[in-house]
Amino acid sequence: MKKFGNVNVNQNYLEPLILEKDFPFELEYKKFIDKDKTTRYKDPDSNSLELYADLATLLADRQLPNGKMLKIKKIKQRKNGDNFYLELCVYIHNKANEYTNFGITSDFISSSTFSAIKANVSATRIKESLKITRSIGGHVVWAIWKLPNNPNKIESINQARGEECGLYDRFDLTLFHLKNWYEEKPCFLKKVFDSNENWLNLFVDFNGFINFFYLNSFVFDDTVQNITGIRNLTCDWNENQILSDGTPCIPKTAKDYIIYMNSNEKAIQERNTKINKFFN
Repeated sequence: MKKFGNVNVNQNYLEPLILEKDFPFELEYKKFIDKDKTTRYKDPDSNSLELYADLATLLADRQLPNGKMLKIKKIKQRKNGDNFYLELCVYIHNKANEYTNFGITSDFISSSTFSAIKANVSATRIKESLKITRSIGGHVVWAIWKLPNNPNKIESINQARGEECGLYDRFDLTLFHLKNWYEEKPCFLKKVFDSNENWLNLFVDFNGFINFFYLNSFVFDDTVQNITGIRNLTCDWNENQILSDGTPCIPKTAKDYIIYMNSNEKAIQERNTKINKFFN
């Protein structure tokens, strides 16, 4: 495992073949695949050891907003059916030498490639975006299990916020509802966030969560920025609008979706700059 140290914010966690070759995108698989289907896309959130090593660097030996210390235990590979995935095992340590263990996994926070294809964005433009966003600044972590004393299963925030049944993978909407959850306001993902309360409460409040994960480029004056520009209730465009409504919605045309991609790229680049300042 890579030693904890500097983080290269220019590192891209996608396999080079995906970005360099003319791979088609197949909706059936929701991933880039070569013509013979022998080289399958590998999701960095599940498969990139380099990504998990860098996430460990971001988190190792840091004091949480609640005053406890976050410690790294190990990066572990697990199996789910025929598939393997990575997780980061961490523990929370307090002054009384009490420990709580969590398993956490990575989640990509930029625009959905699947939705981009549905909006007829070209593969070339999608790959240009991935070259920027599949960096460390394009990933956060969520808990997937807790020990000891976890009578209720932790539901996956990553899965709950995805595509049509969730929030279309929009990270601004995820933050909007997370802020509401911390402030005990109506929240689209309340059930899921409630099952994650042991993890989320480590950050005390929304500002604690934002500051700990260097997500300041996604907020403005304590308000979540609308990085799509959509006026959610009508899906009409209104650029630079502060997000004031949490109704799930996504750009439907290539022109509008590219505006959304541009905003994601800008926020992630700014986050990379902030991470680089602290860790290099």
